[in-house]
Amino acid sequence: MYYHYLNVLGSTFGSSAVKNNSKRLVSKITDKNGFQTASGKYNSAYYGGQILVAYDAKILDTMLLTPQIRLRYSASNNTGYTETGTTNQNLVVKNTKASNDTQGIIGARLQSSYNSQQGVLMIPEAHAFLYQSLGGNQGTVSAQLSGMPIPFVGTSIKINTLWNLGLSVNVKQNQTKRNMVLAYDAIMASNGYKANVGSLKVRVNF
Repeated sequence: MYYHYLNVLGSTFGSSAVKNNSKRLVSKITDKNGFQTASGKYNSAYYGGQILVAYDAKILDTMLLTPQIRLRYSASNNTGYTETGTTNQNLVVKNTKASNDTQGIIGARLQSSYNSQQGVLMIPEAHAFLYQSLGGNQGTVSAQLSGMPIPFVGTSIKINTLWNLGLSVNVKQNQTKRNMVLAYDAIMASNGYKANVGSLKVRVNF
């Protein structure tokens, strides 16, 4: 049995205000404590959205295969800031280019379910996804010390292709209304980056 669906997820938006304090070493001639505190604050904004096309295929009585394709767009922007509080070590930070990315995502989830006589429901899952960048801009940030003629310019690393392989098990106890999820994900990127991520989540419904 097959269930097709198209899910157009609404856009997401996030905003944050960040205040940073950093100690800078100076000579005791400049400050008797041997350090001064540089302070700065800036705002950060994020927005994005995605379109999901998928279908549920029931291949056995207790197994469900869900292939899916997603198109995702995300963008972020940070305002620049100028530090204050030191004699000659204040940074002037400028975000010269906002970052944005469009991704195509293809993959599938395979789920099963087992219900014990003790009222415990177990839902094991295996999933595999390929994330492919379809275009976008990498953010560029410049930082310049007070009195320095040439700033430091940094650009974030762009990852074009990323693979995610994972396993998880969701355990639900109906009588106690507890839910526990144990998960593992292996992440590999085209630039050689590799990561192993494990997580344990416990939720209690009241």
